[in-house]
Amino acid sequence: MVLVIVCVVFVGPAVVHSYDADHKTTITCDVTSAEGEMQSSSSRGIGGPIAQVVISTRDCGRLLLREGVTRANNEQIAARLSPPGEFRIEVGTASWDMRGVLHVIRRDPTAYGFEPAS
Repeated sequence: MVLVIVCVVFVGPAVVHSYDADHKTTITCDVTSAEGEMQSSSSRGIGGPIAQVVISTRDCGRLLLREGVTRANNEQIAARLSPPGEFRIEVGTASWDMRGVLHVIRRDPTAYGFEPAS
């Protein structure tokens, strides 16, 4: 039982992240908002801060953009998703395909980039 928990909590996310880095899919989403924030690297809030942009969508759920995001630019990147509307968003294939499972364990798919759909 402990081995299963260790695999789900530690090994699984590392494998998904590694796969996502080399395998990406482009999806089109109706973005409703984006917010630059600093997130703890630990689910318990004890790790170091990680800069990210949380992208909220009407049809694709929440997505997390971390690549290229820093404490200095997270709000500027989020502002590029305004006004809300249709955007093509590059996501990691594994995290997108597993978004239902990720939702259960309170994780969001990884986004790597975006551009307006029109």
